[in-house]
Amino acid sequence: INLCGIESPGFASAPAIALKIVELLISSGEKLTKKTKWNPIRKAFPHFHRMSNGEKAELVKKNPAYGRIICRCEEVTEGEVLDAVRSPIPARTYDGIKRRTWLGTGRCQGAFDHPRVIEILAKELNIPVEKVSKKGKDSEFIFRKTKEI
Repeated sequence: INLCGIESPGFASAPAIALKIVELLISSGEKLTKKTKWNPIRKAFPHFHRMSNGEKAELVKKNPAYGRIICRCEEVTEGEVLDAVRSPIPARTYDGIKRRTWLGTGRCQGAFDHPRVIEILAKELNIPVEKVSKKGKDSEFIFRKTKEI
């Protein structure tokens, strides 16, 4: 079953669409079994800028990546960027991280964080920095290296 063309009402209509798909699968003879250990509630990732100083200190103690600020304007940490890249539905582009963390939406519009996010994405995705993109194919940030260090 392929569902396409669902635009902005997709989120609100998803539960009704899911029920219709289940009905279609059952009527086609598919045997469906309910997952007994499935938890439909996803634990939210920490948002550093919303925490008290005490909560921030505790989080940094548990995971030092939360102590490295990547986006100064929106106070987004490396830990939050890594959470976005490593999540069950992972961010694979700069814009994907931006939508999950608000990184790059402050007054500098990403001028401070672009280089660091490109490094993180390249490392996490195991790709060259030239392949890291803003929003997918044909939106890469770096065309080629100009100098060897």
